[in-house]
Order: sequence, then structure tokens, then C-alpha cells
Amino acid sequence: MRIKILGPITPARLTEALESAALEFTSRVGDGFEGFFGANLYLQAFANGGQQIEIQVNGKEKMLTLSLPAGEALRPAQSEEVKIKQTAARDASKAKQRAREEADKQWEAERRQRLEKWKAAEEEQERRETQFARLVAAYGQELIARCNDAIRDAWAEFSPIWPSGPKKGRPREMPRVELNDSVTSLVTGSNKPIRIKTPLSRRAHLGTLEPHWKHSAWADGAIPKLKALMESYERQNSDGADPPLL
Repeated sequence: MRIKILGPITPARLTEALESAALEFTSRVGDGFEGFFGANLYLQAFANGGQQIEIQVNGKEKMLTLSLPAGEALRPAQSEEVKIKQTAARDASKAKQRAREEADKQWEAERRQRLEKWKAAEEEQERRETQFARLVAAYGQELIARCNDAIRDAWAEFSPIWPSGPKKGRPREMPRVELNDSVTSLVTGSNKPIRIKTPLSRRAHLGTLEPHWKHSAWADGAIPKLKALMESYERQNSDGADPPLL
């Protein structure tokens, strides 16, 4: 318990403070209250003119310690029951600390994994975008036409249809790649064109890449064919050969 005494400090007021504290503990604990053992008392001293003063010893404020009276115990001896409770409390506290440390380690490991995953995805997306920009600059509308041929082959292979809604059972519109004024877009039917930097993927949440459409005709059909087409043009750049027909 901390005690704050306002105004002058006298033996009578110290006794009053001690009695008030004892009464507080007795009212709460009852006969289980043994007494007070040990205290830190900070005294603020003032001179006649109202200036606060202190006694310094070797640059530090002087500290007085009242020795333990002969025959007196520093504190009451602990019963076995108290020792067991305190040991259990310490063990529980240590277990909680270990659990917090393990949770922190796990969180840090997962954070590093997420960061590495994000870096890998970002590097792959940058590679794909740089590759596509380089190929568009080199081959222009020829590349775009070959991309649309690859998409058309995938659509013919998968024959995607609308599974529900007003268009149920009707063929899904085939996406196409367009290049206008150095801007590449993906267009589907009458929908608004989607500006892209590569038809292979786009950035998603949590450091992942995803296809522009998740339909299997695009994800499992068109994208592998587009990847193969890009690689064929890359090889053409390397050895001067024409890219194979896909």
C-alpha cells in the first residue's frame, strides 16, 4: 500500500497514517492481517523560506536505514500453503511469458514468410511485366494477334458457358488483348477494357498474384498458352529464330 500525507510530517501524523493503513487491511483481510514489515518513506524537507532542501552524500541524496531490531523477523515466515501458492503463481507467470515469447517468435516467422512471399510474387510480376513490355515494343500488333490466337485456341478447347443467370447455357464471351497508343488492355464483350501490363497475372492481396479471370478457360487454358507464346518470342530474341506456331 502507498500512503500520501499532505502537509507537515510529524510523529503523530505518521502514527495516524500507519493506523489508517492497518485499519484498511484489517477491514479487508480480517484476522489474516499480520502487520507491516518494511517501508520506503520519502521525506520532502523545506527551509524556513519555503525552499526545498536535501542532504547530499557523494552527489546522491542521503538515505537512512533503520536496522532490524534484535530478535525481530524481517517478515513473517511463510507457511507451506503460501509457498505452494507462490510457486504455482511463479510457474504460471513463467508459462505465460514462455507462451508470449513463442507467440512472438511464431508471429515474426510468419511475418518473414509473408515478406519473402510478397518479394517473390513482386519479382515475378515485375519480370512478367518487363517481359511483356519488351515484347510489345519489339513486335507490336504481331504479338497482340498471336496472343489472341492463343486465347481463341483455349476457348475452343474449354468451350466455357455461363452456368447460371440470364445467359445460362450460352457461350462465355472470349477475352481479347488490344494495343492502342502503347496501352495494352483486356476486353470482354461490351465490358469496359481493363488496362494491363501483362495478360499473365495481376497483383492480389497479401503478396500473391492472380489471373485477371479465375475461370478455368482463362486460368488453365489461356494463361499456359500465353506463357508458352511469351517464351517462344523470348527465344526468338535470343537466337533470331521465328517463334513456333502454338
